[in-house]
Amino acid sequence: MLDGDAIFVPDEIPRRGVLALWGTGSGTGKVELVFARGASALRKRLVTARFLSVAEALPELLSIDPNATGPAGQAVRPALGVWAAAATAGVGLVARGRLLPTVGPGGTDAWRIGPLDAADLAWLRELAAHFPAAAHALGHLETFTRRVAVPVERYKDAEATARFATLVRPFLLRRRKSDPGIAPELPPKTETDRIVPLSAEQVTLYEAVVRETMEAIAAKDGIERAGLVFKLLTALKQICNHPAQYLKQTGPLAGRSGKLAAFDELLDVILAGGESMLVFTQYTQMAKLLQQHLDARGIGSLFLHGGVPVRRREELVDEFQAGRAPVFLLSLKAGGTGLTLTRATHVLHYDRWWNPAVEDQATDRAYRIGQDRPFRCTG
Repeated sequence: MLDGDAIFVPDEIPRRGVLALWGTGSGTGKVELVFARGASALRKRLVTARFLSVAEALPELLSIDPNATGPAGQAVRPALGVWAAAATAGVGLVARGRLLPTVGPGGTDAWRIGPLDAADLAWLRELAAHFPAAAHALGHLETFTRRVAVPVERYKDAEATARFATLVRPFLLRRRKSDPGIAPELPPKTETDRIVPLSAEQVTLYEAVVRETMEAIAAKDGIERAGLVFKLLTALKQICNHPAQYLKQTGPLAGRSGKLAAFDELLDVILAGGESMLVFTQYTQMAKLLQQHLDARGIGSLFLHGGVPVRRREELVDEFQAGRAPVFLLSLKAGGTGLTLTRATHVLHYDRWWNPAVEDQATDRAYRIGQDRPFRCTG
């Protein structure tokens, strides 16, 4: 039977991670524990530990009753009891299809989690609250915000950043494009900002909306004024996309938008080269208009948005990767993360998001490990 305190030591290959047991006087390995000390300091302690592989530890963990007694009538240590509960929870999530094994970039192990219901989330939060102190060096949300988030993000505190990096480095099991072993694998990437003129209809609408809304803004203050400014910005983005989007029309589409005309020019070049593209927009309505326009031109397309079920989402990805359609329309929120779409050699951001990092994540659906052709991103 397992005894002592325990903590999981991860590895770049998840199945090679080990459960470290200490506090029993046995073992020949060493593990460094990190604890919070005060508001900003960390305390480290090197302990002798016995290491068990996941395959060895899992059956033992699943057999533990946290309320039972261990050797010599000793109660099961709280940390070990928590890891036993975590193992049970993990197996339960796998059995219910909430946690699925998959393969990450380069053939490494990975896990896909979700969707989790309210009961799952409540159970996981309760479980996390009972983890041993060595797993809580960052503290709870309020402590983390005060000790890490504010110093690092707001004040750019180099010391706080270094402490945080030291603490989480063992858990950042990911590869970056800048890593020396990865960068040579990726093809050249060209990013282009395309400036296009508005059509006469767009100019008229633009000026009318600005004039009307600015008059309303001048008569307001406080939160109402801020709300009108946001409403104006949204309206102008929609007008620049296409008048039909702002006016909530279904057509006609051709000849009314400078941006749509530029989209057609770019698309013709891409299709002439036998290549494919991803088109991101933050507006589902605009994506529907683009799909309608492509259908009218006889160009096949796929469309992924937040209302697409998980199974259909996977089917759409497989269809695009298999080359069944040259254009994949994606809403920025639904398709901006968690997908691998390396068949595309072009990414178009039809409208721009305020946070460039979100756009970068979306672009990386195609420009990622596995992409082997010259790549272009246009916005």
